[in-house]
Formats: sequence, C-alpha cells, structure tokens
Amino acid sequence: MVLGAGTASAVFDENNPASISVTLTVPDTSLTINGRTSPHAFVTVKDNGGTAGTGVAGSSGNFNILLGSRAAGTHSIEISAVDNEGSVTDTVSYTINLSVQTNTTLNLFLPPTVSTRASNTGGVKAFLLYGYTIPNAQVTLVIDSSDVHITTSNHAGRWQLNLTALGISSGAHHVVAQAEDSSSNSSYITQSKQIDIPAPIPDVINDNGTETAADKTNLASKSPTAPKEGCIKIHCSTEPEKLPTFQRLARHLNDFSADNAKAITATAAAAAGFYALFLGGVALAAKGLEAGEIAAIVPSGPSLLKNLMSDPRLGLTHKIVLTLAAGYMLSPLDLVPDFLPVVGYMDDAIILILAIKFIARHFGLEIISEHWHGPEKVLEIIIKLARIK
Repeated sequence: MVLGAGTASAVFDENNPASISVTLTVPDTSLTINGRTSPHAFVTVKDNGGTAGTGVAGSSGNFNILLGSRAAGTHSIEISAVDNEGSVTDTVSYTINLSVQTNTTLNLFLPPTVSTRASNTGGVKAFLLYGYTIPNAQVTLVIDSSDVHITTSNHAGRWQLNLTALGISSGAHHVVAQAEDSSSNSSYITQSKQIDIPAPIPDVINDNGTETAADKTNLASKSPTAPKEGCIKIHCSTEPEKLPTFQRLARHLNDFSADNAKAITATAAAAAGFYALFLGGVALAAKGLEAGEIAAIVPSGPSLLKNLMSDPRLGLTHKIVLTLAAGYMLSPLDLVPDFLPVVGYMDDAIILILAIKFIARHFGLEIISEHWHGPEKVLEIIIKLARIK
C-alpha cells in the first residue's frame, strides 16, 4: 500500500476481525553529496554555515557524504577539501531547495589545489607551481589571462609546473586552474590566485625525487612543437618549505653569523657548567660508597635485577622500576660516561642501590639474598649499601 511519499503495511488478525495493525514508513528528508577530489583528501560539508558532515576521499578521489534528517526548505551548502599537504580547495557553494521526505543527490568535481615552492634538483634551481586533484587528470592553467599551460596529475593526484623552465618572469602573476578527467568531465575552476615569483630563486637543499615526470619534461624540452606543461592551485602555500631535519640543520649552519657563534659558545659554556654541577651532585649522592665496592657491585647489578623481576611476589610497579634500572645500567649512553675515573660507575651504582632499596622496603633484604647467585662477598657489600640512609 502506498500513501503519498510513504509506504504502509496492514496485518489482519483472523481470530479478531476487528483488530488491524498498520505500519507506516515515512522517508527521511536528506541530501547525498557525491564528489571527486584528490586521493585521501579530507572533505567538509557545511549547511547554512555550520559543519554538517565530513568524509575522506578514496584512492581514486571519490567521496560520498549523506546528510540525513534535513529540514525541508532552502539550504546553503558549501563543500571544500584539504589535500595531503594541507592545502585547501576553493569552496564550492550551492543553494538547494529540499523537498519534504525526499533524498536529493548532488554531484560535483572540486577544483584542484594550488601551491608554490622553490626547488633544487640536481643543482638546478626552479620555482614550481603544484597541487592535487584526481589521479591521471589533465590540468589546465592560465597565467595572466592568456598564457595557457597543460600538465597531467600522477597516480597520487599530484601535478606541477616548472615556471623557471617555462621562462616566466619574476614578480607578481595571476593564475587559475581546472582539472579534467579522461571522459572530459571538468572540475570547477579555481578562483584567480596571485603568486609572487622571487628573483633570484632562494637557495634550498637538494630535494631529489620531488619532481614529477611531467616537470622533468618541462626542464628538458622547450621546443616550439612541444606543448608547454604545467598547472596551478588556489592556495599558494606561504609556509616554509618542509625539509628533513638534517637538511634544515645544514641550512641553519650555513646561515650562522659571528653573533650566532658567540651565542653558541656562551650556551656551550653554560651547559658545561651545569654538567659539572651534575657530576658534583652524583659524587655527593655517592657519599658512603667506596671505589672498590662500586667496582664490585656494578658488573653483577643487571643480573640481580633480572632475577628479581622473575619473582612472582613482585607487582607491576616493582617490575617497572627494576626494568628501568637494568635498562639504564646496560645502556651505553649514561649521564656520567663510564670512562671517567672514580665517578664513571657512580651513577650506575646509585641506580642499582636505589632499586634494591625500593624492593627491600616492600619485601625485606631477604628477597635480595634469595635471588643472588654470585660471590657472598659481593652480596654482603650490596646488603651493606642497601642499609645506607
């Protein structure tokens, strides 16, 4: 049985003809958004200014977001996406009238993103436009309203254009971009974006591997018969170039001036002073420990701590303390290097004694004896030091 926009079912009870059970199903008022953008982009949908739904595009750039339980009437819908490098597409806006108890479907192809950066590949400096859209798309860009360039996105949706190889002059320029798939379906066009090409191109650390095959074609060929390749985006990044830590360090080291060197010298001197105080503190904490005793107990310490960890009476906290103590003693990186005379093993000895004190406080010194498998003389030293307050 169909009742207007809903459906109804009726059940009759043969034993009670006067009884009829009716179930009415009323469809939801909803909006389904099917779209395309760069792979794994984070998509946000706003309805009348507030976030109504989010989703993540698949590896092909497709996404589907259902906005259920919408009120009937006019809705202002805004859709945008953030690509893998944090650039945001232009927002696409719609005004939609939703009918009561119906599902409305919206299909769209978001514009590509656009960013800029300096590059140094194989010692060749360049200034690049790049961005993301669906994989294997043709991306067309127009620079300053008349200079048209075309490039192709790779399997990850990334495209780029080498402005230096194309001979585009330094200074301010305006660009727009649009993507197109293999079936000639086009994305929305980006808003006009101003980009500023520096002169000269700033020095950057060699970033081998970041350029696409299309960009290498731009570097190798500028013949009149070869098509100019390239692309753009709407959000040109103003953030510093993201480089590996060691490359950033190398760049900063090259920039150091005499004042920087003085500051480093002063900092190093202060650090050395604090470290000397630390060593003094270790020596003070080790008061009551003789050099011979330290030399006797430290080599056997990790083995004792390991044996104690196997005791079923110990709780998780006790085992964590023993694990940390043993790990410190076995680590080649000590706060006090072992090669230093007298104080070299003091930190290990202090860690060992503190761990033993902690266990003895809860289980008595007898548990130490139970798990000791070395010389009795060394055990006597350990018991003695564990009693020091």
